[in-house]
Amino acid sequence: MAKRDQRKAAPAKPPKHSSSTPRTPAPPLTDALDRAETWLRAKALWVAAFIFLISLVPRVLYYQQAKNTPLMIQYQWESCDMEFFDTWAKHIAAGDWLCDTVLHPYHSWHSEFATGYFQQYPDEAARYYSAQAPDSTGKIDTVAARRALVNDIYNGKAYHQEPLYPYLMAATYALFEPDQKWVYFWQFLLGAAANALFFLIGLRLFGAVAGLLGALIVLVSGPVMVFEMVLLRTTLTVFLTALLLYLYMRLLEKPGWRSQIGFGVVSGLALMAQSYLILFLLPAWAWLVWKYRGQWKLLGQNLAVYAVALLLTLSPVFYRNVAVGVPMGMLASNAAMTYIPANTKKGLAMETFVHQPTLIRVMHDTGGRMSAAAVECLKTFDGFSDCWRLYRQKIGTLFMWYESPNNMNYYHYREFSPMLDALPAPYYVVAPLGLAGMLLGFWRLRSRMAPIFLMALASASPLIIGVGLARYRSPLVAIMSLLAAYFIVELARMIITRQWKTLLPAFAVAALAFLYTANLPHKLVFLYYNTDFTVMYREKYLERLKALETGKNFEQYAALTTELLSYVPDHFLKVRITDPLKVSNEAESSRVIARFMDMHAFALEQLNRGQEAARFKERASILRSRADDFDRRTGRK
Repeated sequence: MAKRDQRKAAPAKPPKHSSSTPRTPAPPLTDALDRAETWLRAKALWVAAFIFLISLVPRVLYYQQAKNTPLMIQYQWESCDMEFFDTWAKHIAAGDWLCDTVLHPYHSWHSEFATGYFQQYPDEAARYYSAQAPDSTGKIDTVAARRALVNDIYNGKAYHQEPLYPYLMAATYALFEPDQKWVYFWQFLLGAAANALFFLIGLRLFGAVAGLLGALIVLVSGPVMVFEMVLLRTTLTVFLTALLLYLYMRLLEKPGWRSQIGFGVVSGLALMAQSYLILFLLPAWAWLVWKYRGQWKLLGQNLAVYAVALLLTLSPVFYRNVAVGVPMGMLASNAAMTYIPANTKKGLAMETFVHQPTLIRVMHDTGGRMSAAAVECLKTFDGFSDCWRLYRQKIGTLFMWYESPNNMNYYHYREFSPMLDALPAPYYVVAPLGLAGMLLGFWRLRSRMAPIFLMALASASPLIIGVGLARYRSPLVAIMSLLAAYFIVELARMIITRQWKTLLPAFAVAALAFLYTANLPHKLVFLYYNTDFTVMYREKYLERLKALETGKNFEQYAALTTELLSYVPDHFLKVRITDPLKVSNEAESSRVIARFMDMHAFALEQLNRGQEAARFKERASILRSRADDFDRRTGRK
């Protein structure tokens, strides 16, 4: 008992970091990171402004390099969404601000659909043909009948796609002139602003150092920046994704009516730009309700303010729809025609392939109703494994290295702006680090990861619902960049502080992520398509070359074909005849480039430059021989 009392009376040991025990100094690099974190937080708005300004520098260079190249006329291709957005915007700017007309695209695949539909359902064809007045010879305009079917499929005067982007374009055309360069200018500003927002998002979620690194990675990401000189909604979507996420994170920290007004307005704008963002808004509100469960008065007030702000923002669309006689809440009419080709047994994960018989049957049987169409699409699969085959590939497109082209090709655009090729943040590095960052965030931050996780899921949805195209993936690339930055900063902290037990699993996760993404997609991928080259030739060079040939001005002809060939990737200039050719798009592209070289050789021969002409003829022969050999091996001829 005495010994026990003595032990009780003994003085307690000093605490670990008390004045009697000198504290082990932190490693210098840890102090440097902590000082940087403190300084960046104190100057957050100034840092955001600085990021915005430096983000404009590569954009100015991008424009200067590309402004006189075929990039500037790519939107004129009649079979692309860019041309339709331009047509739509010019129609609105001409005075029809209600868009009180039937206006939908009619591309080659629409014509094939209508032709097949009429063949499959002759009673429907008779109805549409009978509505067309015969001409003076008694013939019916069958093209007009097919267009009428497509217009009805898209619900007449309903907006073809969400209207915010074409209205912004129209306002730009009305204020300045109908020239796409003005659209590119405000897209540059939105891209720079998005970079600043990603810093502020990272600051709130991961810390200022990670936020800064994330913004810098997005800044030098070619797959994000490239779309700022493209007439597509991609850059607007990236900006609204960042703004919506930032406002939601602020709201989640401290709900209030002022925050709800801003969040409601931006939610309305986001839905008018990309309606898939409803897949963020609904679970985001569910998470907000869960977090503040029990505070029902607060939640009710916030929901009421949000609903008013949202509905007021959407009210111009409601008014317009009622005025022109379409369902009040319809933001777009292309859902079923986009969904069906990408979600049947015949669908492809990386290409906008349309299996017309399936599309025709499902559209006819369901009347284009999305819920019924989704069920019919599932019925086309032979079973779960058959269905999983397609959706496993779609999940792979979220993280694959390849930027799948549609309307434009990122890899070809690098020929127009070498800066794009030099940007040091390829997605094949960002994606695995982003996956590792997501896992590390859930382990360390738990529920704080909810906002960015919900936005990542929403940003992934267009690739799962549709096709894994680069233009759809750009918002996800930006989010993954922020997650990659978080992983890099935390990995650096682990190394500096010698957290070996944590560091080794982190390295293992990153290695597994790299192993997974490195094998996506299948290795038989060629970066270019023949349309990359035929479009630029037809829209920028064809008529000029015809005029020069007619006038026998072969000096200028050769200069123009030299310029044309300057936008041909080095692959076609260096590939050997013995190098294997494994995919059809390389064969088709090789034939197009060979034709360009023949044209250039022809001009050189007219100028008595036979030796130069012979080199180009030899290169054209190599390209053509490889394509012919591929056709023989695959039975295409």
